[in-house]
Amino acid sequence: MIDLSNKYIEKQKERRGIQALIIWCVLFFTLLLLRDGFMIAVNKNIFTLMAMVCVVTMTTEQVLCLYAFLFPLYFGLPGNYLTILLLLKMLTDIKHVRFTVLGFVATLLVCAYALGQNMVDGKMGIIHMVFVISLVLVFFIFQYQGRIRKNTFVVLYSAGVAALGLIMLVGTLTVHELEDLMSVGSRLGTTSAGYAEKGVMNVIVDPNFYGSFAISAISVAVPLALKGKIGKAGRLMLLLFSVISLSVGIIGLSRAFLLVIVAWFILYLFSQKNVKSALTVLIVLTLICLLVFALVPDALEAVFERFEDADMETGNGRIRLMNQFLSMWGETLASMLFGVGLFNCNVHCTPLQYLYGGGLILVFLLFVYIFCSLKEGNGKFGTGFSMERILPFMVTFVMMCTIPSATMLSSMFPLIYVALVAWKLKD
Repeated sequence: MIDLSNKYIEKQKERRGIQALIIWCVLFFTLLLLRDGFMIAVNKNIFTLMAMVCVVTMTTEQVLCLYAFLFPLYFGLPGNYLTILLLLKMLTDIKHVRFTVLGFVATLLVCAYALGQNMVDGKMGIIHMVFVISLVLVFFIFQYQGRIRKNTFVVLYSAGVAALGLIMLVGTLTVHELEDLMSVGSRLGTTSAGYAEKGVMNVIVDPNFYGSFAISAISVAVPLALKGKIGKAGRLMLLLFSVISLSVGIIGLSRAFLLVIVAWFILYLFSQKNVKSALTVLIVLTLICLLVFALVPDALEAVFERFEDADMETGNGRIRLMNQFLSMWGETLASMLFGVGLFNCNVHCTPLQYLYGGGLILVFLLFVYIFCSLKEGNGKFGTGFSMERILPFMVTFVMMCTIPSATMLSSMFPLIYVALVAWKLKD
């Protein structure tokens, strides 16, 4: 009887915690929508205060789930302050963070290297310092030993990505028509289709950056909705959020996203173990696509036009940037070892940004840092690399190779997210 009573109390406590998470997520979303979609002034300090209340009143597990929702929205939030608040929360629960000598040393060396490079390059602003803090925070998240519920984490992240797309779309439609957005000259998320004054905080993100969030959310959400251990309400929400994210991603006309999402569709379909599963996946994916193109009827024509652009051969200038920074990086042995500076390198490829910007030394340190984060985080890294685990990571990594996200926690979070789901979080 005592055990049953304790289980009942625990379930009630968990239910109230989820309800609190939903309320806070809706509140963040509503305020951002009012600010960006309806041009109602909302001071950024309100968001910081709200996050502070959550950090103080919630458990670490709940706060991490809340941040799964907030990370995609960092573009319109005071992200630097929110990152510091999350690190402080992790420090107050340090007893649940497992340290090993190798992991601690790897994190210390990466942070010291990044800090030293910033000092040499004179990059000592808040953005540059928060990058160093972010490295510590990511290591803490992977080493955290508390139970983070996978389903809650995935649903809230998917909701955050869908919320980012909706707010950006609603805000843009106050200034531009949807037909205008389906042209190369004024794509959703670009400066030509902006809806706020320059320098004013708003939820708007480049289509390729949004594509990295969308592909990470969809590639995890759809398999969980189809075959995961999750209730009907959770399945419906995941599919709904996936439709929204896919729709916004298509409206953004990112060629990289379109190619990667098609590749994911094909690989996920052929990864099924039997004909029945393959047919189920084919039907669901077909219905999602039909629904998306019904919502955005001009999308198909715009997609074909996008692939006929003159800048297709140069990757919209990416190849030129790669060659430029390759020349700078290869000038001397010192530049090859130490790089040209992370914050000096804006090559539109995250792995190359680490190589050219941080040099061979930083790349080696990052390999050790990432291995320790995954291997020592009480996760499933090394216990298997099934297609179910590796496919979301693969497609997200490919998408990250089209954007310069090496120095921003929010932009790197899609890859962190799929790694957490694959090798850290439990059902």
